[in-house]
Amino acid sequence: MQKKFTRFLLGSALALVATFLVSPPESVHAATRTATTCNQADVQTAINAAVDGDTVMIPAGTCIWTSRLTIDGKYLTLQGAGMDQTIIVDGEGKVGDPVLDHVVLQVNPGTGGLTRITGMTFDGGTGNRDQPTVPMVAVGAGSLTWRIDHVHFISRRTSALVVFASGGVIDNCVFDMYAFSPGIYGFNG
Repeated sequence: MQKKFTRFLLGSALALVATFLVSPPESVHAATRTATTCNQADVQTAINAAVDGDTVMIPAGTCIWTSRLTIDGKYLTLQGAGMDQTIIVDGEGKVGDPVLDHVVLQVNPGTGGLTRITGMTFDGGTGNRDQPTVPMVAVGAGSLTWRIDHVHFISRRTSALVVFASGGVIDNCVFDMYAFSPGIYGFNG
C-alpha cells in the first residue's frame, strides 16, 4: 500500500512540474487587475500596473474620458463589464492634427502575445460633427496580434476606429453610425 501511495505522489508531482514547464509563462503569472472606477485615470493606473498577459477589468458605469488612455508596448486584455454596461463617452475635441492627439483609446500592442479590447461601449458623445477621420479608438502599427470584440461603437461625430498599418481581428462588434462618419478607417501610410 505504501508503494502505491508513493508512486501516486511521485506521479502527481511529475504531472504538476510538467504542467508548469509546458505552460507559457504569461498564463502562469497572469493577473486580473480591476480599475477602481471606469474613469480614465483609474483605468490608466490599472494598465500601468499590469504586465504582459494580464487582464484589466473596467467596472460597469458611464464615464466621460476627456484625455487619452494608452496601452503602449504591452499585450493584455482590457475588458469591460459588457456591451452597454461599461460605457465610455468620448469627451475629446476632435478638431486638429495630429489625428492621434484626439482619441480616447490608443493601443500600440506589444509583441509576444494577444492584445484584446472587449466588453464595452464607446459613445462618440455630443457636439459638433468633427473631422470624420479622427477616431475614438486607434490601433497603432507594428502588431498582428490584437483583437477587438464585443464592443459597441456609437459614432456621432467622427469615426469609430482607425487601424494604422497593422493587422488583427475585429469581430462581434456593433457599429451605430450617425451623419457622415466611417466605422473603421484604415491607414497604411
